[in-house]
Amino acid sequence: MRKFDELEAKCAAQENKVIPVSTELPPANESVLLFDANGEGWLIGWRSLWYTWGQKETGEWQWTFQVGDLENVNITHWAVMPKAPEAGA
Repeated sequence: MRKFDELEAKCAAQENKVIPVSTELPPANESVLLFDANGEGWLIGWRSLWYTWGQKETGEWQWTFQVGDLENVNITHWAVMPKAPEAGA
């Protein structure tokens, strides 16, 4: 249970915190907010891992965005997605 408490504390500390990708990458395949320094601003996206035909990770990855057709992006920062508003709020 202690490890869970530590992980929960880390997640709470990252909420509303902007993190440079030069210091820490977001978890793979988890939707986060990504900042494009080339002009698009904040985007919703995730870090997609590359796999071999045998479904083994290659160690390589790419940014994938909720909105398609983005080119020449320069992702410099990321942040945890805010929680969705409660119904009726």
